[in-house]
Formats: sequence, structure tokens, C-alpha cells
Amino acid sequence: LGIKASEQTEQIYRSILGGETAARVIDKITPPARTNERPTLAVMPFQNMSREPDLDMLCQGLAEDITCGLGRFKLFSVIDRFSSSEVAKVTSDAMEIGKRLGADLVVQGSLQRLPDKLRMTVSLVDTSTRTQKWSGQFGFTAADILLAPDKIMAAVLPSLNSQAESSLLE
Repeated sequence: LGIKASEQTEQIYRSILGGETAARVIDKITPPARTNERPTLAVMPFQNMSREPDLDMLCQGLAEDITCGLGRFKLFSVIDRFSSSEVAKVTSDAMEIGKRLGADLVVQGSLQRLPDKLRMTVSLVDTSTRTQKWSGQFGFTAADILLAPDKIMAAVLPSLNSQAESSLLE
């Protein structure tokens, strides 16, 4: 094709061939340069607090649905779910996630099965300070769990809007 790989791509390739682990290779990758003034958001996979294998896919699916839903809005940029998932394998620290992905804000959450419902806890964290900008708890029956992403987006959007507006004014 006549396309030359960047120096960073070549370094990563050599590291992988040399037997380095994915975590070490990720550490060498510099976050992307900011290309806009919009805040950048990463939605991390939800934690399965019940340790039930059948909830693992639901945790991944909820993060994917929230990522796709938030991606419709132009006030902020959203990191793709695959990148977020890979970084989640290495760290859960909001500041470290921000550095690795170039994200200003992180949506983190957990899912827990209770006797009569599923409880979801979600928080929006500023990666530069590790402070919560918003948090909420939601309870869903198994039949209503597919409504969760829309309810979470409706709850978190006002906070994201004010965050986006304040960053544009700075």
C-alpha cells in the first residue's frame, strides 16, 4: 500500500515481538493529542459485585449501550468501548484511566443482584482530581434492566452538560 507506520506503531510492534505483556505495551502508548475543546468521556465496563457469571455479559452490555447512547451528543467526545475495556483490565484508578485514554471524565459503575431486583450504582468522575461530579443508584427488576442505559443517560446528562459548558468557557 505504500503507507509507512508511525514511529510509535513501530515501537509497539517491536515490543510485542520481544515478548512484552499488553500492560507494559499500553504503558508506553502516549494518550492522543487533544483535537477539540470538548471534554472527553470514557465509559468503563461495570463491575459485577455479585460475582455471578451470568451478570458479566450484562455488565459489558450496559457499558456498551451507555457508550453508544452518549456518543450521539456533540458536547463531548466518547472513547470507544474496546479501548475502555482494555484499560479496565489494567487499572480502575480514574486518574490513570484519564492518562491512558486521554479522558477528562470517566463513567464507572457496578451491578449487584439483590433478592428481588438488580441494583446499579453509577458515578461520573473527574480524572484530573478523582472527584465525583455525579453519582446515582438505580434499582431494576430483571424485566426492566434493558431500560437502564436510557435512565442512566438521562440522569448523568445534566452533569455532563455543565461540565462541557465550563470547559468551553475556560
